[in-house]
Amino acid sequence: MKLRIFIAFLLLSLTSQAQFVIRGKVVSGDNDEPLPFANVFLANTTKGATTNEKGAFVLPNLSPGRFDVVVSYVGYETLVFPIRTDSARISSYLIKLKPIANQLAEVRVKARRGEDWQQNLDFFIKNFIGQSENSRQCKLLNPDVLWFDDDRPNTILTAGAREPLLIENTALGYRVKYQLESFVYDYGQRLISYVGYPVLEVLKPKSPRQAKRWEANRRTAYFGSTTHFMRALHNRKLQEEGFEVRRIIERDDSVRIGANKQLKKIRMLLTDLLPYSDFTASDTVNSSLTKMAFQDLLQVTYLQEKEEINYLKIQSPFGRLPRGPGPQVSIMRLVKPYILVEPNGHYYEPLGLFFEGYLTWEKIAELLPLEYEP
Repeated sequence: MKLRIFIAFLLLSLTSQAQFVIRGKVVSGDNDEPLPFANVFLANTTKGATTNEKGAFVLPNLSPGRFDVVVSYVGYETLVFPIRTDSARISSYLIKLKPIANQLAEVRVKARRGEDWQQNLDFFIKNFIGQSENSRQCKLLNPDVLWFDDDRPNTILTAGAREPLLIENTALGYRVKYQLESFVYDYGQRLISYVGYPVLEVLKPKSPRQAKRWEANRRTAYFGSTTHFMRALHNRKLQEEGFEVRRIIERDDSVRIGANKQLKKIRMLLTDLLPYSDFTASDTVNSSLTKMAFQDLLQVTYLQEKEEINYLKIQSPFGRLPRGPGPQVSIMRLVKPYILVEPNGHYYEPLGLFFEGYLTWEKIAELLPLEYEP
C-alpha cells in the first residue's frame, strides 16, 4: 500500500511539474480600459482563450517550449511576443494594445468590396487554404471580413482581414482561427507570401468512423510536412523518417536573346546526400535547439509518400499529367543567416526560410497543431 501511494504521489508530482500557466489582462493603450472578448492564444497550437468583461484571461496546462503569444482585438494592432513556458510555472502579463490609425482603418474599409472582389476571393482561397484533396473539405466561414487592394500598375495584390478568419476543416477535424497580418501576391514574379497566426480548435467527431477517418487524414498530412521534417532534423533521424537532403548550387549566368544578354539562374544538383554537419549545429546559447544554416539551396525529398494528382495537374500548363506521381520534392532557401528549430518542430524566424516545390502545395488545409503526435 505504501509503495502504491508513493508511486501515485510521484506521478502526480511529475504531472504537475509539466503544467504551465499564462494569465493576464488586456487593456487599451489609450486609456487602460479593459478589452473584453480579445483573442489570446499560442500560435500554431490548440491553446487559446478570450478575455472576460474585465479583460482577464488564463491559458492553463501548457507544455514546455518556446511559443508565440498572440493578442488581437478588432480595431487594434495585433501584438505578438515570444515566451518560454519552461522558464517559470506561472507568467502574468498586463497587455496594452495600440489602436489602429483611423487612416489605415478607412483604407481597409474602402478596399473591402469592388468589381473584382469575388475573383480576388477565389484566388485568395486557392492560394491560402490550398487546392489539395483536404482543401475541398475546408470552408471559410466569414469571407466578408477580407479586404483586397489590387494594385495592377505595380503588379501587387494585397489582402487583409478586419477580424480573424474562421476556417472549418472537416478533412482533419479542426476549426482554425487565423489572425491574418498580410497576404501579398506579386504578379510579375508570381510570388506569394503571407504572414499570420493560427490557433486550432479540435472538432468533436459525429461517429467513431469519422474519428478514425480524421486520424488517418491527420497522419497523411503530418508525414512529409515541414513539422515532420524539422522534428526529424532536430533528432538527427532524417533518413530513418524518409527524408533525403542534397545541395543545389545556384549561380547567375548570362544568356543571349537576340542582340541582348539577360541574366539567368543556373542550378546544379549534387547527388551525394548532405551530412548534418553541412547544414546543422547545436545552438551555442540553448543546446536544446538546433541551428539550421547552409549555403546555396537544399533539395528535400520525402520518399514515403507520393505527390497528389492535383499537384501534378497544376504543374502542367494544360492540366494534363506529364508523368506519374513521384516522391515529394521541395527546395529550401535561407533568407536569414540561420533559423533555430525546437524539439516540437517549431522554428523561428519563420520568414527566414523560403520554400519551393511540394511544401508550398501544402497550405492551411494541411495545418496541424504543434501538439499533434502521430
